[in-house]
Formats: sequence, structure tokens, C-alpha cells
Amino acid sequence: MDHNINIDLAVSREHLDSLAQQSERNNEALEKQVNKLSLICWSMWTLILEATDLTEEDLLQRVKDLDQLDGQADGQATKAVAKCAKCDRVLSEQHPHCLYCGAERTFLSAFDMVT
Repeated sequence: MDHNINIDLAVSREHLDSLAQQSERNNEALEKQVNKLSLICWSMWTLILEATDLTEEDLLQRVKDLDQLDGQADGQATKAVAKCAKCDRVLSEQHPHCLYCGAERTFLSAFDMVT
């Protein structure tokens, strides 16, 4: 019986190691995505600075204003729960259509498409 427990523990450890490796790969992929998005935002901001009279202070104030839209100044952009335009039920972020009535998900902003 002890032999079976040792085998079960070894299998469990292998499974946990596999999960840990997958989590590490996911974290690395997310870090690359964040770095890429940061570079794109920085590039857009430098273009805006060159083409307008906006300043760094203007950008910082807008970040502060948008941060507070959800009622919490926490440095995060919290999206509101999306509801179906047809049946008014909560939409799943993973599906392009309403799971209840089948209506296509509509986006009010390009940022609504980022999940």
C-alpha cells in the first residue's frame, strides 16, 4: 500500500511541476505582451506630443481622471460588466455572441475588444 502512495505522490508532483512550468510560460507571454503594449503606447504618445500642444502634465491628469471613473483611484482600468443590447443579460468576455439570445456583441470602443 505504501508503494501505491509513493506512486501517487510522484504522479502528483509531476503534474504540479507541469502546471508550474505552464504558469511560468504564461507569465513570460503576458510580460512580453505588456512590454509590447507599453512600447506602442509610448510611441503613440511621442507622436501626439510632436503633433499637438499637449504636455506630460495633460497626460498625467487624464490618467488620473480615467482612473477615477470606476470610483477607485487604484491605478487600474476596471471595465464595467458588458450587457447584451438585445436581452440585457451579462455577456461573457470569451464569446462573440450573447449566450442567451445569440445577438452579436457590440463594442462602444476599440478598448472594449481588449480582454
